[in-house]
Amino acid sequence: MGSKALIALCLMAITACGGADSSTTTKGGDDQLSQTTTSADPGTTTPGETTTAGGDSVEIDPCSLLTVDDIEAATGQGFAQGTFNESFLSSDFAICDWVSTGDFATVQVLVSSLDSYDSQRASAGGALSVSDISIAGASDAYVAEGSLIGMRVNGMFVQVSYLPPGPGDVTEATTQLAEVVVANLG
Repeated sequence: MGSKALIALCLMAITACGGADSSTTTKGGDDQLSQTTTSADPGTTTPGETTTAGGDSVEIDPCSLLTVDDIEAATGQGFAQGTFNESFLSSDFAICDWVSTGDFATVQVLVSSLDSYDSQRASAGGALSVSDISIAGASDAYVAEGSLIGMRVNGMFVQVSYLPPGPGDVTEATTQLAEVVVANLG
């Protein structure tokens, strides 16, 4: 894995860790079962669940924002189904990860109920080369190293990243994925 991919992975972890709350409640599908946990004990979730707490909540399942077909069309490689990322579960954000079925590559979608666009852009700019990008449906968007796009969409912060199996500019593929995510946010 190249230094660009390592930097992007570090940035994803930093982004995901920011703004963690002391409590989370998970709610699953039609049964509306609720469970309160602490950030030290994030509980377990499965794709399709949403994260909620207090006035700010993520009511969107990030795994529903991309399909394997969307990812394969953008990247040209095979991917497994998305997995809800329990490692970074928070009341403020939810994450879904897709892993390739061939040479290692990942796609990640993070949805945050907080409008942390400005702080996330500043954090990205501290470690990576960042520039503005236009994504239909996003009021603001930036791209970092072509592999990560952060956006302000409907008052939320949304991040889409694609770490390819090798070196090269993947801005086009990441942009295509970001546009699908925004369209699916409706």
